[in-house]
Amino acid sequence: MKRNRNIDFNRDTYDESRRILKRILWCVLAAVLVGGASFVILLARNDFDFSRFIGRRTETTTDETTSETETAGGGSAPLFSDENAVNILFLCADEEKLDFCEIFSFSKAECSIKIKAIAPDLPLTYNGKKEALSGIYKSYSGSAVRDAIVGRGIPIARMITAQESGFRQVIRLLGPVTVDVPREADFSVDGIRYTLEAKPQEMTADTLLNYMTHAFSDDERVSIQAGAWADILRQHLTPENVERGESFFSKLINCVNTDISAFDYAEYRMPLSDFLMQKPGISVIN
Repeated sequence: MKRNRNIDFNRDTYDESRRILKRILWCVLAAVLVGGASFVILLARNDFDFSRFIGRRTETTTDETTSETETAGGGSAPLFSDENAVNILFLCADEEKLDFCEIFSFSKAECSIKIKAIAPDLPLTYNGKKEALSGIYKSYSGSAVRDAIVGRGIPIARMITAQESGFRQVIRLLGPVTVDVPREADFSVDGIRYTLEAKPQEMTADTLLNYMTHAFSDDERVSIQAGAWADILRQHLTPENVERGESFFSKLINCVNTDISAFDYAEYRMPLSDFLMQKPGISVIN
């Protein structure tokens, strides 16, 4: 049986609806006022500069827009857009003094090799203590540097550590490198003066190492180190060199300390050669 619904004619449903609507409107108005006040406070903290408040990037040059990190000295932004890229860490030192630190990232998806130079004075955390990268290398080891970099969210698949003598031997095996010198460089090493004009310069192993470790200073030195590495890879990381066989590979790795093994070479020689046949773009991340 259908039940009859009782209707209360004494209840003013219209007035009740209006009261509910007023409460809703007051809540919305209060939220708007609170939000507006917060906006004004935040805008004041940004010197009433709306572009700074919303985080708008300033206009940059073409070179600057290719940068994925902050400066050559560091920064915690993701280095590479391909999360599946294979990153290799390269350290070169003079005994306990770290000369330079580079990360090479190989991306099959992007058909690219990207180079990131890290300044030796970049502060990193290791064993719960913040210390310059060079200090971590001196106090602990190259593996400690690797762990500190991984702690910054940068995965490292393999690592190569070389003393200056080993770096020279590698370059002698590969051959001279033509390096694009960005501006005139004038420096002395062990009583020998080097004056390099701002143009592509063919360098032997000794000249190249001295250029990378003594030309310019601070961030500019870090930048030219990455640029020199880009030139080394463009000229010597070729399918022809990869296909030179295990004997040549052994000569190279015997000059350095590395966890890249002969088994790695056997397994990845063909994929690496195929990758290089596609002429991947080689660039520096500043």
